[in-house]
Amino acid sequence: MIEHLYVHIPFCDHICFYCDFFKIKKSRAEMVDEFLLSLEQEILQSQPQMQLKTIYLGGGTPNSLDDQQLAKLLQLLQKVDQTAMIEYTIELNPEKITQSQLQLLKKYHINRLSIGVQTFNDQLLKKINRHHSVTDVINSYYLARNEGFNNISFDLIYNLFDQTTSDIQEDLRMVEELQPNHISWYSLILKENSYWGKTKIKLPDYDIAFDEIINGALQKMGYVRYEISNYTNSNKKSQHNLGYWTNKSFWLFGPGATGFINNDGYYLLENSRKYANWTQKKTEILLADYYFQILMMGLRILDGIDLTTVKDAQQAIAYYEEKITSEVAKNNLVFDNNHLRCTRDGLNILNDILINIME
Repeated sequence: MIEHLYVHIPFCDHICFYCDFFKIKKSRAEMVDEFLLSLEQEILQSQPQMQLKTIYLGGGTPNSLDDQQLAKLLQLLQKVDQTAMIEYTIELNPEKITQSQLQLLKKYHINRLSIGVQTFNDQLLKKINRHHSVTDVINSYYLARNEGFNNISFDLIYNLFDQTTSDIQEDLRMVEELQPNHISWYSLILKENSYWGKTKIKLPDYDIAFDEIINGALQKMGYVRYEISNYTNSNKKSQHNLGYWTNKSFWLFGPGATGFINNDGYYLLENSRKYANWTQKKTEILLADYYFQILMMGLRILDGIDLTTVKDAQQAIAYYEEKITSEVAKNNLVFDNNHLRCTRDGLNILNDILINIME
C-alpha cells in the first residue's frame, strides 16, 4: 500500500538562477488548463493501491496557479484516497500568497506550507532572480498564521554569491523573530541544468563555516536538527521527506516527477519532462544500487537508519559490511541502539563516507 505521493506543478512566473527542477515559464493561461487535463488522465489511469498519509505539491511554483486553477488541481487529487492523511504540503512563493488562496488551501485540507524564503536580504534575492522581498515573506507568513496554519516551513539557502556572515546572522535573527515550525536550510549547489550551472560560475567556499554558524544558532533557539539540512522547534518533522529517507514507496503525478516502488522489486518511476503530454518510465534498480540508496538516504537522518523498521536495512548493511566496518573503525559511523548513524564528525563528511562505501 503506497502512503506517499509527490505531485509536480512545473509552472513558474520567472526562473530562479540556481533551480535545477523541471519548470516552464507560464506564458498563457491555457498552458495550465492543458496540464490539468493531462493530470486528470494520469490520475484516472493510475491504479496503484494507495492509502495516502502524505501528499506533497512541489514545483515549479504551485501557487503560480490562480485560485480557479488551484481549486481544479485540488479537486482532481480528491480522486485518490486521503482518508489516512496526516500531512498535506504545498510549496509557495511568498509574493503569490493571498488570503483567498490560503482559504482555498484550508478548504481542501492542506495543513502544511513550505514557503520559499531563500534569504532575508533583498539584494541577494535580486541576484538569484527571486521576485519577492523580505516584506513579502513577513506579510505572507503572518497572513498564513492568521488563517490558522500551524505548520509552516521556511526554505532557506546558504553559500549564495556575495553572502556574508552578517547576512547569515540576519537570516537567523528573522528566523528567531518569526519562529517557523520547520526549516529546510540547504547549501547552494549548482546543478548543470540550472541557469548558473550552464554558465559555469564558481561558488565561494564558505559552506562548512556557514553550516556551523547555522547549526549552533538554531540549537540555541530551540530547533532540533533531525536531518542534515532540516530542523523543527515543535516536533513537526516533514513526514513526506521522512518517507524518502526511510525507504518507503512513493507515487508520482505530473511532468518531471519521480517516484519509487520497493514491493516485489525495486523500481524508479520517472515522468518525462513535458508539461502536457508526459509518459511514465519504470526502471528496475540493481540490488547494489538499491542497498546503497537505503544507506545514502537513511544516513542523512541524525538518528540514522533504524535496523528494526526500515525495510531491507539489515540486508543493505550486510551487503556493504566491509566498507561500513571500515567507516566504524574510523569513527565516522556507529551502531547505536539498533541504528546505524553518523557520528558528529561523520555527519560533516557524509558525502566522503558514501563515496568510500560506493567505490
